[in-house]
Amino acid sequence: MSDHDLQAAPAPAGPAPTPFWKTPWAIGGAVVVALFIGYQMAQRTQPPAPQPQPPPWGKPAPVDPKPAPLPLDNPVPPVPIQPTPLVQPLPPQPITPAPVEAPVEPAPPQPAPPQPAPVEPPPVEPPPVAPAPVPAPGIRLPVLAAWGGDLPVLVPIRRPDGNVEIRFDISTGEQVLRGILQVLMPRWDLGEVRMAVENEAGVVLNEGFGRYRYRTGPQGVMQAVQPVWVRNDANLRDLCFAFIVPETAESHLLSGSTMCVMDANCEQPLGCGRVQ
Repeated sequence: MSDHDLQAAPAPAGPAPTPFWKTPWAIGGAVVVALFIGYQMAQRTQPPAPQPQPPPWGKPAPVDPKPAPLPLDNPVPPVPIQPTPLVQPLPPQPITPAPVEAPVEPAPPQPAPPQPAPVEPPPVEPPPVAPAPVPAPGIRLPVLAAWGGDLPVLVPIRRPDGNVEIRFDISTGEQVLRGILQVLMPRWDLGEVRMAVENEAGVVLNEGFGRYRYRTGPQGVMQAVQPVWVRNDANLRDLCFAFIVPETAESHLLSGSTMCVMDANCEQPLGCGRVQ
C-alpha cells in the first residue's frame, strides 16, 4: 500500500440545499400570479354590455317640469280688478236731542164686561102633590118593610112653604117610632133638609139636618141624605135616608121612588116604602 492510499478518506457530504423554486414562498407566489392572469383573460373574453338603443320613433321629447294647464270647455276671461276708491269720512252731524214727552197718565181702569150667568140645566120638577092632612098623634102610619118585600105606600104631604114631607113608622123591636123626612121643591139639592123622630105621643126625640147627594148603590141610583143629629134622645146610630130609582130611569122623581132608611154608608136597607 502506498502513501497515497494511506491518506484519509473524504468525509461524507450533507444533504443538498432545496432549490428556491421549490420553497413554499415560490409556490404561493406562482399560484397568485396564475389566478391574476386567469382573471384578466376572463375579463377580456366577456362580450361588451349592450348599449341602450334609441326608440324607433326618434328622440324622446323633453319633459317640461311645469304641467300644462288643462283645457276648459268655457274659458272665463279674467276679470279686471278695479281699485277701490277710498271712502271719504262724513262730516260730523249735529246731534239733535230727542224731544221730552210729557208723562202719560195711566188710563182709569175700565169695568169688566158683565159675564153671562152659568146656564144650569132646567130643574126636574116632581109631579104636583095634593095637600094631605098631617096625621094626628096616636094614628098609625105605614110601617116600613124589608127591601124586596111587600112595601107600604107612603103619601107625600105638602107643607105651607111648598116643600114636601114624608111620614112613616119604623119599628125598633122595643117601640114604634115615627119618622118625618123633608124634601125640598123643586130640586133635591136646593139646601139642607130637616128630619125628625117622634114617639107615639108626638114628642120630638131626635132632630137633624143634611143635604141630598146623588149616589149609586146595589139597589140603583139614589138621592141620599146622611143627617147630623143635633138632638138624639132616642139614642139612634148614624143613619141614611134615600130615595131610590132604577138605573134605567130617565129622571129622578119623588113620585114612584122607593124611600129607605139605610145604614150609615147608604148600602144596607133597614126599612123601605113606596112613594105614591
